[in-house]
Amino acid sequence: MLEKIQQLFALAPQGPLNGYLVLEIGGNISGPMAGEELARRGALVVKIEMPGIGDPARSYLSPSIFTSCNASKASIVIDKHNEHDNQMYTELLSLADVVIDNRSPDAKHRDEILQRFLHNDKLNPIIFCSIVGYDSADYHDRPALDVAVQAETGMAMVNAASAHEPLKVGFVVVDTVTGLQAASSIKDHLLALQRGMRCDAHQKNVIFLEQSMAKTSALLMTGQYLQAYAQGKDAFREGNRDLWVAPFSFYKTKNGMISLAIIGDALFAIFCDKVLQQKELAEQYPTNQSRIENIAAFESILCARLAEKTSEEWIALCRQYNIVCSQVNTITQMLQQPFASQMIAKTQDGTAIIADSCTSSLYQSQLIQGAPNLDANKASLQALLAYRQQYDLSKRTFSDVKQQFDLQLNMRERAPQYTMRYQAQQRPPFVTPHVSNAQENARKMLLGMRAKL
Repeated sequence: MLEKIQQLFALAPQGPLNGYLVLEIGGNISGPMAGEELARRGALVVKIEMPGIGDPARSYLSPSIFTSCNASKASIVIDKHNEHDNQMYTELLSLADVVIDNRSPDAKHRDEILQRFLHNDKLNPIIFCSIVGYDSADYHDRPALDVAVQAETGMAMVNAASAHEPLKVGFVVVDTVTGLQAASSIKDHLLALQRGMRCDAHQKNVIFLEQSMAKTSALLMTGQYLQAYAQGKDAFREGNRDLWVAPFSFYKTKNGMISLAIIGDALFAIFCDKVLQQKELAEQYPTNQSRIENIAAFESILCARLAEKTSEEWIALCRQYNIVCSQVNTITQMLQQPFASQMIAKTQDGTAIIADSCTSSLYQSQLIQGAPNLDANKASLQALLAYRQQYDLSKRTFSDVKQQFDLQLNMRERAPQYTMRYQAQQRPPFVTPHVSNAQENARKMLLGMRAKL
């Protein structure tokens, strides 16, 4: 039993969330992204999966992409038609600190075990984070996917190069950021609980969080939303031009393209004088407002000048004056750059994943486990629940259970040392006590400590 539990706890890397248990229900991107962010910070994250197919993303994502969203997690299949599985599900809910659920509203409502658990009294607080498409009353029951939210919230039109043809962002931006926002909210509330905040009695010790994909989309388009709200009309860009700043776009050079971004009229004057060696351009368009109002005429002069040198020449000149200018790369070209080596990490089984975006001086990043196979950790979770029952810890938190397990394991490993030290200190005519084995000795020590407590 102890070995199976030890294998389960070993999934979580060292981090500030060690000692927290997270249940992740659902699948695809947003929920797993939230769970993955918590897993990389040290939480033990358990994927609750459906029989047969498990997380739907298993069938359409490549192994590397699936692993990037599901590394260092455990997996258990819960069959709602199996009484034993339902009992395990109930016990895991009672032990968990956090539940993340990104299923459709209908699927959440049909989960009788979850609904009963959320509305019954509980000894220990739990955070229930529901990821939804929309949080307005009219739309609340509608299922949502990334492309639908991009369409309905206007993102596809904001991303378009004209007012006539919407353009989807080239990756699941709303799903991804919604998951990260959910994880951030969960960490905020875990800290609040740690500092002694408690929910009202009528909430049954449940902190309800609702993370909306539509609101996340609006947050990503703050400028466009507030402008449309204030003016009552949409502002469409032309091509890659920015609505508020110029130059702030992609421009052709003699041998390729560069991105050029200059904020501030003083810096623009330096750019014209020192880099372009065309001081009169700054005199003709001295302010950002003048450049935006005359964007076509301004860019025709700028583009003609930039086409005279190579990308490498312009980048080198700009960097002399701390002007932001860079090469426009494909991803394969980017992966050849020196800084790209820090973007890819490997799991213990050698699968390539995207590295953690945050580097901490408090704890070292570790080589993390790969994504779990479907139902890979059922036996270990059964052992954990049996251990909890054996030591009468059903009313204690997951952190308490883990601390007692770690203490018992530590004493079990050190028991032979204590025995040898004790025997070496004995003198005749005393008879040296004999301990049959290390496990029995550790058990007696643990019982003695519990009696003192």
